[in-house]
Amino acid sequence: MRPSLFCLTALILIQGRDGLAKDASTTPVVTVDWAQLKEAGKLESGEVVPSQDGAPPRLKIVSTAASATSIPLCEIKSPAITTASYAVRGKIRHDNVVGTGYLEMWNHFSDGGQYFTRTLDPVGSMAHIMGTSAEREFILPFHTLGKARAPTKLVINLILNGPGTIEIGPLELIPIDSMMATNGADWWSGSTGGLVGGLGGAFMGLMGAVIGILTGLGRGKKLVLGLSGFIAVAGTLELAFGIVAISTGQPYSVYYPLLFMGSMMTIAGTTCLCVAPSRFRSHELRRMQALDLS
Repeated sequence: MRPSLFCLTALILIQGRDGLAKDASTTPVVTVDWAQLKEAGKLESGEVVPSQDGAPPRLKIVSTAASATSIPLCEIKSPAITTASYAVRGKIRHDNVVGTGYLEMWNHFSDGGQYFTRTLDPVGSMAHIMGTSAEREFILPFHTLGKARAPTKLVINLILNGPGTIEIGPLELIPIDSMMATNGADWWSGSTGGLVGGLGGAFMGLMGAVIGILTGLGRGKKLVLGLSGFIAVAGTLELAFGIVAISTGQPYSVYYPLLFMGSMMTIAGTTCLCVAPSRFRSHELRRMQALDLS
């Protein structure tokens, strides 16, 4: 894969969900103001601190726990959601966070269903919380299954696996336009995403073994080049589907296996196409030299 394609893929990965976090034109359905919660006696954790840049007050959480801790932040009851997809967004900054932490949103529905969204991505607006970071935007999106249905309650928590300091700005609950979502239809579930990744890894391992053995023996040139070309093309297609998944708001369990496997297959296939011919030429040259000596 060329460096330019790496840069393009990374740019789309970062911008896919970040576009939702930065889209100021989306009018919030609900805004959670920490100062107002404190005045109403409903602040569940932390302390409210004034912002130094004139922005609204922030919620400051200082954790000293060395083990995993779930810190409740707020509840949004009976939100007036009319779209199949929605999200909670805001800004966060953190200092000296030990371990991997994340924000989570539990979505409760009238039929008893409870589903969560967590910021566990390596980069972007759904990145996990680790170490120290300047202020950045985050988003917790959710896509309902089938037609739009409003949740009865949203519960926002902060999960930490070690000590650290976190500051969170006001939260905004926003509807997600159909152009930025998939109308609630995830391509597959989290368990299926794991299966896709596992089968893809097994396939790559098998193909790699076949290509490596045949190339080492100097046999099956057409088969090796054919398999290498197939892997490169299949990887490029997986990358394309992964980019589509990102741009349409598919969850992490959908786009990550596609992007990861697509990148690996494209690199492996392209590398084999470049290296294998020279290896076969070397084998052929040695065979010719052996015949000349006989």
